[in-house]
Amino acid sequence: PRPAPPPRRLARPAPGCADAVGAMPAKEAAPGAALRSIVYYAACSSVMLVINKVTISRIPLPGLVFCVQFLTTFLAVVAGKALGVLKVDSLTLGKATQFAPYVVAFVLSIFLNGKGLQH
Repeated sequence: PRPAPPPRRLARPAPGCADAVGAMPAKEAAPGAALRSIVYYAACSSVMLVINKVTISRIPLPGLVFCVQFLTTFLAVVAGKALGVLKVDSLTLGKATQFAPYVVAFVLSIFLNGKGLQH
């Protein structure tokens, strides 16, 4: 049997870009930045939970509610990219295919959470 070839070395990603496995390069964070991020995330998540509960109690169609939320998010990202406010990678069939299982799992979990909020 032939010996395995040496591992390929990947070029370093440009500053601020993801590497080959999608990991962003580490940045030096200000003291307390991680804690602030956790607190902000928890606050946003809590507010969204309350908003979703109220919305789904008034419109008992969680699929519709979340489709509107996903569409709004999509349009905000497209607008941010068009205005130059956001730096967003182009969507390709290869990327879409690669991430499809994760997207399906995420959407399914969001939908089931919405069904749970109905009761």
